[in-house]
This record gives sequence, C-alpha cells and structure tokens, in this order.
Amino acid sequence: MICGVISIVIQVASFLYGEPVQKHVIQTFRIWTWLFYFLLGAEMKTLKVWISAHISVVSHFLLCIGVTIIIIAFENYVGCKKILEITGALHAEYFYDSPCEMFWIALIFSFLLRIDFSGSVSKYITGLASLTMGIYIVHPLILRITVKIIGNTSIFRSIVYWLVTTLCAVVITWIIKKLPFGECLIKI
Repeated sequence: MICGVISIVIQVASFLYGEPVQKHVIQTFRIWTWLFYFLLGAEMKTLKVWISAHISVVSHFLLCIGVTIIIIAFENYVGCKKILEITGALHAEYFYDSPCEMFWIALIFSFLLRIDFSGSVSKYITGLASLTMGIYIVHPLILRITVKIIGNTSIFRSIVYWLVTTLCAVVITWIIKKLPFGECLIKI
C-alpha cells in the first residue's frame, strides 16, 4: 500500500512539474515501483476471486478492451502534451507509477487468471515467459530503430511502434536463446 501511494505521489508530482520526476532515479533502482507490482502480484488471486464474484468473464474481457483503448489514448496524450522529456515523447517506463496503469495491469492479469489455458497454450506462454529478461535487455536497442522508422506521434503509430518493437524483441531474443551459451545471457 505504501509503495502504491509513493508511486501515485510521484506520478502526480510529474503532472505538476511537467516532466517525469522518476527520471532522477534509474529504472532498476525504482524500488517503490518494483515492490508495488510484486505485492500486487501477491494479491492477484484475492483480486481475481473478488472480480469473479462480481463480473462475468465476458464483461471482464470487454472491460479489459475498453480500458486498454482508454489507456493508449490517455498515455499517448499525456506523454506527448502534459509530461514531457527533453528528447520528446515520454517513455513508457514513466507510466508504471500511474494509478491508471496500475488498475489496467491488475485488470488484465486478473482476467488472464480466469482463463483455463490448454496444455499447448500453456507451453507457448511458458516459452514466451522464458524470454522476458532477454526482451527487457534487447528492447531499448530496437526502440532506437523503430522510433526512427515508425515514430510514435499518433495513437496508430504508437500501437504499430509497440507491436513491431515487441515482435522484433521476441524474435531476436529467441534467436539468441538458440545460440550456444545464448540461454545464459537471457536467463532470469
């Protein structure tokens, strides 16, 4: 709870200041954010039970889609007009402390916990999950290229930019994992 309050205060301060307050602490040392999401993960089962008792799966899915569209529009607007970096549009990492982002992530994960995945789908999810550290390491390099080619000046471009960056990061990380000693480089 305290970590969530700290995150929200930092996000509000960023709005008031007009630039991300978090930029003064590198992402890996933003302990308040890491702890908040770690503790949120610990509460996901309880949250899922509460949501399951109050919202149908279809309503939950539609809510996820609606909130996703709103989040994309909101963060695109805020990142281009309200909270700015010297280099231009705001990076996604500065939204992790946003209460809107926290709600969205909790909503999506609680929805995913409600789905009973088959064995083959679980196999793909597990395979993709094993690439996450590599994706985290590789994606900043890909971002530098995709932002120049695609840009992120509109909602449509931001979505394409995200999709292309994610797909490229997954493919490159998968290739690295297949190389000798590559798995050691991307293992969590």
